[in-house]
Amino acid sequence: MRHCSRSLLAALMAVIFVASSFTAYSQISCGPAPKADKQRRKAAEGFPPLPLPATPLRRTEKKRPPAPPTLMAKVNYAKDKTWAQDGSQTWNWTTAAGDTQELFRFARATLGINYKADVLRLDQFSWSPERVPIMYFDGREPIALSPDERERLRSYIQSGGFILGDANCGFEPFMRTFRVEMQNLFLDRPWHRLPGDHPIFHSHFNIDKVSANVEGKQTDGLAVLEGMNIGFRTAIVFSPFGLSCGWDGHTHDYGKLLLPPDAQRLGANMLAYALAYYRVGRSQSVTTVFSEPDPGSEEIAIAQLRHNGDWDPDPSGLSYLLKAVGEQTTGEVKFRRVPLDPEDQSLFSYPFVYLTGQLDFSFTKQARENLRAYLERGGFLMVVNASHRIDFDKAARRELNAIFPERRLETLPDDHPLFSAHNKVSSKPVLADEGSLKPQFPIRAEGIDMDGRLAAVYLPIALGAAWQDAELPFVPTPDHRYALDLGVNTVVYAMTH
Repeated sequence: MRHCSRSLLAALMAVIFVASSFTAYSQISCGPAPKADKQRRKAAEGFPPLPLPATPLRRTEKKRPPAPPTLMAKVNYAKDKTWAQDGSQTWNWTTAAGDTQELFRFARATLGINYKADVLRLDQFSWSPERVPIMYFDGREPIALSPDERERLRSYIQSGGFILGDANCGFEPFMRTFRVEMQNLFLDRPWHRLPGDHPIFHSHFNIDKVSANVEGKQTDGLAVLEGMNIGFRTAIVFSPFGLSCGWDGHTHDYGKLLLPPDAQRLGANMLAYALAYYRVGRSQSVTTVFSEPDPGSEEIAIAQLRHNGDWDPDPSGLSYLLKAVGEQTTGEVKFRRVPLDPEDQSLFSYPFVYLTGQLDFSFTKQARENLRAYLERGGFLMVVNASHRIDFDKAARRELNAIFPERRLETLPDDHPLFSAHNKVSSKPVLADEGSLKPQFPIRAEGIDMDGRLAAVYLPIALGAAWQDAELPFVPTPDHRYALDLGVNTVVYAMTH
């Protein structure tokens, strides 16, 4: 009997061990518990306090230095615990328990910033970016938000908030549902893969390639991040390769995840990017529309072309330019911005059309034919690369070549009338900030000439931001005065030629 009992006990212990191992693999944390912070105590704190009712003159307690401000909060979005097949319970949102704590330790050492990470529940959150600039979603299982949470999250992002999503260990259920939930917030904003020249890859560390563990095999390649732009900034960033385990300092042989050194460097870059673009997000949370002249004044409508990229990254920029045109030119003129699809036949009623963006885009065959006819009949097209991005540059050149295959963009000479149409400006851009990203294509004005008339001009620098005196971090940004003078010249040239 004793031998039988011992055998049963040993078998039971083995079952418990296997079940625990299975749970650790599939449900609970895939990393160690976070390290405890150092305890700051005064000398002699090991002595017990004086016995009551005697009152000590001064009890020794933990020092409480001012808490650093919160930069990021990991979202506890779970409605209920998850039940594993073995009957154990876990929370899907906190699989790697020490991820944010270890990331912020790394960021303090490398970036020299003193912020902290918290945990928040959506039903207890104020939804203010001023309280928590970054919300961090991590998990493996599907995620579902309520209609009220979606509405509040949309407002949070539009007010300058930043969302970071991580598919823990690259698990597909979270990946699929997170993409859908974020798309539901902004149906008109496309998901896109962040290109190599995106500031998030260069905001502190220059990250060209990373190492990942994919089902136990190490692979090296380009970093993969997806994003959604709100204005100039990428306000939602998602990693389909797990980051949280790497932040936590460990790896394992299942799933797909970045190895710790690259995960930590990329995480630090994300924090640096969010900090740098927080002010940009706050300033773009309100669209500026200036008061118009008297109703009896002449009205000139400027059409802004829609396309399948982020066609409107800066709703306020054109307003600032048109205000400057009204101030610098004579006569009371009322300008109005009209979003327009290039397939629309009303295109031919506008003397001036404006095209901008940051991402790759393409026009339909009908749109290209319309734009060609419009320009041949005397119309004018102004193209501005909103934040000096390679993807938009390639797309703009490709589309202009498709519209006019027999013509090419040419750098405008120093004595071109565009540079003296109203203000005398230099043909070489005057920059307020050189940025940390080296220009990978020319930044001087280029144009398409049609029998001595400039029909289209391409300005590859971030004029829209400069028109409103806003510098884009890490991006070559024109001087405010130069940008306005060049923009006014472009409008005046279009109206007089």
